[in-house]
Amino acid sequence: MTEQNSAFLTPEEEALISTYQEKWRSLELKKGPIDRERAAAAVKAAYAAIGAEEPKILFYDSPSAALDEIASYLTGEVVWSPKLFKELLGWEMLGKLQLTLHNQVEDSLGKKLGSPLYSKIYRERNFRSLFEHIWRTLREQWDKFGSGPDDKVVGAIETAFSPYMSANFWTIGGCYFDFCVEVLQGEVDRELWEAFQNVVSSCGWIFAFRDKCYICDRPHRVSLDDQGRLHGIEEPALEYADGWKFYFYEGIIVPEKYGGLSPEQWSVQWLLEEKNAELRRVLIEGIGYDRISEELRAKELDAWREYSLLSIRGIDVNLLNPIYLLKMICPSTGQVHALRVPPEVKSAREAIRWVNWGLDPEEFAIQT
Repeated sequence: MTEQNSAFLTPEEEALISTYQEKWRSLELKKGPIDRERAAAAVKAAYAAIGAEEPKILFYDSPSAALDEIASYLTGEVVWSPKLFKELLGWEMLGKLQLTLHNQVEDSLGKKLGSPLYSKIYRERNFRSLFEHIWRTLREQWDKFGSGPDDKVVGAIETAFSPYMSANFWTIGGCYFDFCVEVLQGEVDRELWEAFQNVVSSCGWIFAFRDKCYICDRPHRVSLDDQGRLHGIEEPALEYADGWKFYFYEGIIVPEKYGGLSPEQWSVQWLLEEKNAELRRVLIEGIGYDRISEELRAKELDAWREYSLLSIRGIDVNLLNPIYLLKMICPSTGQVHALRVPPEVKSAREAIRWVNWGLDPEEFAIQT
């Protein structure tokens, strides 16, 4: 094994991180039906690798469909308790596989190197965002099962079980293990490592119980923008074969009311109705300050020639704070352009200077 600094990678090693991130990101966003025979074999091999008995394999078109079936089973004759949860659910099954590999890597390379590297991969690639969106939606499905697990039990599921049921989420660990094994020459059990890779590459979401494993197909639609973010205009960015779908705008999940329309069709009035700050930011970006300033009748604070300094309340992240806009009406076309400016500007002319990097509008007119 090569000698490693306990806290730092070499520049050459660090440069390779993005290559491994892209490799495992491509698995996270893989689409199309899985090979069910291959997926079943991968899961059975993973169970065998950790010394567990072979489970009954069940297939579903989406995580939502699988959870409906699981909830029907769990809300039947089962009397729920945290003890039963621990005995049944798969965090002791497939979760053991990831935990074992993680411990082996850190024993081999040292925790001072391993933990910062794992955090770097997790933080910079933000692998978990897609997993969290899907899990949040699944979590809401429990609400329709009135006789099902109470909030404490569901909370236990969320804390201990959820990280191990999505092959998407496993791409974080996969990227970390792959880099440590191939680049840093870390030592792991090759049978476990092969089992791990086969599960991630062969399956979508997985709900792993002691005696059953529910395997889900991947989405049949995954739409990204040119920056690699989930994004769709007038269509879902993520959709499964059974119609379960998610709308995204530049990586932010949005309700179908927004995602089913093009931003040109979004209503400015929605800005005043939307309570979620992140969604207000999406609406502002999609609608644009030109339309916002016109349709919300922004208050004019100052004017200079064809420029106006405006303020609007009720749409910022903090609803109590106004936003300030510099509006210009093109003399030849009558077209309106508006840009956001800092709240510190006190006049239209000062706002123009800010937009033009400190250049006074009179000087700008001479230079152009």
